[in-house]
Amino acid sequence: MSRRNKVQDPDHVSIGKLVAWQMRPISLGAVTIITMYLSLYCTDTLGMPAALVGTLLMASKVFDGATDLLRVG
Repeated sequence: MSRRNKVQDPDHVSIGKLVAWQMRPISLGAVTIITMYLSLYCTDTLGMPAALVGTLLMASKVFDGATDLLRVG
């Protein structure tokens, strides 16, 4: 069996690029699960209102987005 490369098959995607491409949905799923458990813990165990937990999570995302823009340079 011969190895395929970009000269023989320009549509070929290497295993490394395929694995790297699939890391984003995996990390998105992990963040979703962690956020779900955090909000469940805050509302059920700590007794915080769900609106407060959602507001805190949203504020942290907005703050993170703003600081990411400042860190580009």
